[in-house]
Amino acid sequence: EPSITADPKYISSYNKVFRDGQMFLYFNSEMSSSVSRFMNQQEQLKTLGAGSVKAISWRIDLLSDTKDQELYFFTGDEQKLLAHLLSMRSSAISPHIIPASNSDIFFVIVANDIASAWENYLAQLKNSLEIEQYYKMQDALSGLEMMIGLNFKDDVLSSMTGEFGISISVPKSEGEDFSPTSGLFLFLGIKDREKCQSVIERLLADRGLEKTSYKNVDIFYIRSMNSPVGPFGYTFAGDLLVFGGIKNLMAIIDEEVPLMASERFSTIGLRLPQSYGMLFYMDLAKLMALRPATFDQGDENWTNMMRSLGSIGGCSVYDGRGYGMKVTGSQGKSWLDIIGDIVINSVREEHQ
Repeated sequence: EPSITADPKYISSYNKVFRDGQMFLYFNSEMSSSVSRFMNQQEQLKTLGAGSVKAISWRIDLLSDTKDQELYFFTGDEQKLLAHLLSMRSSAISPHIIPASNSDIFFVIVANDIASAWENYLAQLKNSLEIEQYYKMQDALSGLEMMIGLNFKDDVLSSMTGEFGISISVPKSEGEDFSPTSGLFLFLGIKDREKCQSVIERLLADRGLEKTSYKNVDIFYIRSMNSPVGPFGYTFAGDLLVFGGIKNLMAIIDEEVPLMASERFSTIGLRLPQSYGMLFYMDLAKLMALRPATFDQGDENWTNMMRSLGSIGGCSVYDGRGYGMKVTGSQGKSWLDIIGDIVINSVREEHQ
């Protein structure tokens, strides 16, 4: 039989990630009948592009103290929604605005023309769904547009730049008063602030939208959506529309140190491409410190090792043939050191 090196998927995936490093993994997802069968049964996933991955390659630098990795998800030439969104190579403005204190977890997509992506998605749904399902979905969307008096594409999507994401801060200590919205930011890039404000006022017309001012900047909020950091609301920061608790929104107006300028992110950001379709960051040390008292001794050893990972960040872009992703971390132990610690601790636990 032909060697794997004769497989075009393998060649494309290999060439995208292999330069240096001590470990290379390759997975031909088309050969996995269970994966293929599941994806083929999910029409919405197929239309989004989640089921179009034909092969995955993964390069790991075992000796790097920044735990560098590269992944490539080979799809071939396809025009699904996810590919359309991530084909844009640009830089997000949100990391320069969202405070580092509220960014233990950060995720942003800098999308291509989001209005045309929506049209493309609907066209693909029409070809993939049963005709009755498609028209039922269209009727529901048209009914919603009539109810709020807005056209989803022309009034909503066309007023967005294509940047959108989420930022989350975790509780600082065990027992801290916390709710799902207390450490949350949702943000969107906008083209027209007045048009965007008009759209939001229509959407929230029945929610009792109120307005206050902080340092001459308007903050709009819904009193009934309270949290430990005040009512949930939104404000504008440059070309960014940000939703969050009032106290957190005040931190943006105060121009607290943004994620991009923070020490914990900047060292990672410098090792990532400066243009991308998607960017993410996680402070693993803080996440693993959430509830240390609940771990038994064995789990605590594992938790301490996870904390040693520090922070990780990565970015991705669609290049016309697949999705490339680079991941790097804060300086510390290499993957080889961490694997060694896991083995040693596992042996130690067996003898306790």
